Amino acid sequence: MTFKEHTRFYGEGVGQKMNDQELKQNWLSEENASFTGWDFSRLDGRMSVEELPWDYRKWINKYLKPGDKLLDLGTGGGEFLMTLHHPCLNTTVTEAWPPNIALCQSRLSPLGITVLPAPAVHSYDACLLKTILLILFSAGMRSITSAN
Repeated sequence: MTFKEHTRFYGEGVGQKMNDQELKQNWLSEENASFTGWDFSRLDGRMSVEELPWDYRKWINKYLKPGDKLLDLGTGGGEFLMTLHHPCLNTTVTEAWPPNIALCQSRLSPLGITVLPAPAVHSYDACLLKTILLILFSAGMRSITSAN
């Protein structure tokens, strides 16, 4: 029997060779692994992410006031959102992935955060936000409010 050899890049046996069947089993295991929200800790040590040249949290904290109505599109499980400590009654989230919708409903709804299940994003060609348009510039942030 001939087979191609592949190198393990993570987990037990890093750097060791594995055959096609082992590789397929590895892929299936990864595909079937569960996760919730935006918790990708199972990828720690297996991937790297380049740091952004700007600080997302810093921008949010600079412009978001407690009285503002906050809409978090695609919140995952609300992990990052909850670190902002924004008043829950002024917060609405959307989420499209069914496991995360259930997570948001059990984790965020009891706090008074409005959870709106959203259809999958890939079913749209455009998204319009009529009331407020936020434009991000590297030099700062400015808000343009519609005439309506």
